[in-house]
Order: sequence, then structure tokens, then C-alpha cells
Amino acid sequence: MRLGSSIWSHVRVITITDKAGLDSIALGESDRVLWVLLVDYPMTTGGDWPPIMDAIGSMLDEATQSPDQSRVGILVFGEDGALRRLPDALRGIQGKPQAQLGEHRIGPHRLGLLALHRARQILGRTPGQNALKLFISHAKADGVFFADALNSAIKQVPELESWYDAEDLASGNNWKAKLQANASQSVFIAIRTEAYTQRPVCVDEFRWALEHGVPIVVVDALMRPDIPPATLPFASMPTVRVPDGNTHRVLATALREHLRLLMVETWLAESSAANAPNLPASAWRVWPRLPAFDALQQLVTKQDVLTPCCIVVAEAPGPEMNAAMNVLQGLRDGSGNPTPLRLSSAETFKDFAIQLSLAFQPPAGPMA
Repeated sequence: MRLGSSIWSHVRVITITDKAGLDSIALGESDRVLWVLLVDYPMTTGGDWPPIMDAIGSMLDEATQSPDQSRVGILVFGEDGALRRLPDALRGIQGKPQAQLGEHRIGPHRLGLLALHRARQILGRTPGQNALKLFISHAKADGVFFADALNSAIKQVPELESWYDAEDLASGNNWKAKLQANASQSVFIAIRTEAYTQRPVCVDEFRWALEHGVPIVVVDALMRPDIPPATLPFASMPTVRVPDGNTHRVLATALREHLRLLMVETWLAESSAANAPNLPASAWRVWPRLPAFDALQQLVTKQDVLTPCCIVVAEAPGPEMNAAMNVLQGLRDGSGNPTPLRLSSAETFKDFAIQLSLAFQPPAGPMA
């Protein structure tokens, strides 16, 4: 996978209705594939059904010999009678009845969310082990009703999980430590209401998410027509408005943002294995967006490791990106050494091995 002008240019959606369409697909060795199989009973009686299912079953068998490195996934939904007629090649695949998707008009939205979630599981450094939790950050004063509705929407989609303080913060826990741990390990959804930036806990949660480079999605729930300046970098994050109450739009944006990060992480992991095998995987990280300058500063001052760290930002370079690189290049720690933190843009890595080797090279000694 090589990155071009857009990360999403490497995603293809192909519809197949017969064996000829399946045979026409040319898949590369490093391609990730998610099969979404929608089955009704008449389909299972057609002549194309057995060869299509056998071919997909063979691809799954070949790709899942090593479960931790699976490059192929499958999502099967259909009528009960049709699922019982899956051929031997897919007999071990668990299909889901269409009724699990809910109402007719909501079903396609839930199926889309589930497909985005499954696509995540075949990407990243450790395919099949990409844990996902959606952290709902909100001010109790005016955001609790939307937060509760969003939490309910997550529960209605199979396989998605949320972290919601009203349910997951047990009595007797160190609440601040729990909030920090979960905000820094989840896809972070900030419900921006009038009271959000007035609540120190909400501001802390947002900054923890920034410092740890997790995907952040902002829900614009402001009621006032004029928006005052904010101390938090809301404008640099994907933002969703839900005037129609469609909480699925928020979830889709959150999953796409994490999928975007995982696509760059996959490319880096494969490039590292091919071009720079001696570099430790722990030495680089991928962030979905360029963090604010104060978050970068805090990250640098908190660096307690001696080995360099490279953060690759999953977006195209621009004035802010270049300015951040220049600031970090000029920073020195107390001993006069360069800061171990470097920034790079995934979309400008033309010579991965050379640039990454330079980024990881430890300081030779004190600099004047």
C-alpha cells in the first residue's frame, strides 16, 4: 500500500453478483479484503451460488492460516433459511440474521457501521487485535441527554462498545485515573455544548486524548448562533452536526477516523518490515491529526525515554505541520541534546527507510 494524494484513494468498494465478477478482481499480495455477504433464499438456489461461495471460502482459508496476521475478513447477513444453506466452504462462518439490524430504514446504517468496524480488524500492526472503545465526553449540565442517546445507539450495533461514566465508573474507583486511562485509549467523541469548555474535567479529558494521539471526533451541539473562540482545537478535528438526531452519523465518522489511522499504521508497519527491519516497532506511532502546539509541548516535556520517537501524522503537510516540525527541531532538553520526538507526515514519506532511520538515530552527544 503506497500513500498518494489521499489515504482514501486506496479504498475500493466492488459489487459482485456472479462468478465472472469475482474472477475479474485482481488482488495484490498485501491487499486487505472485507467480504460483505448479503444473502436471501433465492440467491442460494442460483447456479452461480456454489462457485462464488467456494472461491470466497478458499480465499478465507488461505488468508487465515495465521490468525494474528489475517488480511481477509467476512461479514454475513441474511434470511434464516438462506444462512442455513451456506455451502461447505463457509459452513464454519457465523452468519447473522437480518433482524439483528433493526428497522428497515436503520438496517443499512447499522450494517455500514459494522462493516467499518470489521474493516478495522484487518488493519494495523496486529490484525485481529484492534481493540475499539468509544469514549463519550460530555458536560452533565447540558450534554447528558445526547450522550445517553449516543450510548444507546452504540449498544444497538453488534460488536461496538462504549465507555460511559454513568455505567462504567464503579463506586469506589479513582474516577480521575479511570477517566484518563480510558480517554487516552479510545476513539474520543466530544459532545461540544455550551457548558463543555466550562467544565475542567471535560477539558482534561480532551487534552488527555490530544496528548495520546487518539482519534477525536467533535459533535457540534451548540445552540447559540454565534460561536465564541475556544481554548481547545475543535476546528482541527472532524466535526459532526446532528440536527435530525442521527447518532449513527457520529459513529460512522468516529469509525472512519480510526480506520484512516489504521491504514497509515498498516503501511508503515509493512514498509518498516520491508525496508528497515532493525527498527523497533515501539519507536514510531501514528496520530490521526496534527496535535495542538501545547499538546506537543507537553508531550516533549513528559518524554522520559532515551530512545528517539517518531510520530507520523496521517494527513498531508501544510503550514501548521511544517511549523510544528521546525519547532520540534529547535527544542533541546536540559543536557543540550535534540528532543527525541520527531514529526513526519505519512503522505510525504518518499524514502521511508532513509527518513525513518534518521528520525530514530540516537543523539551522538551534547550539542553546542
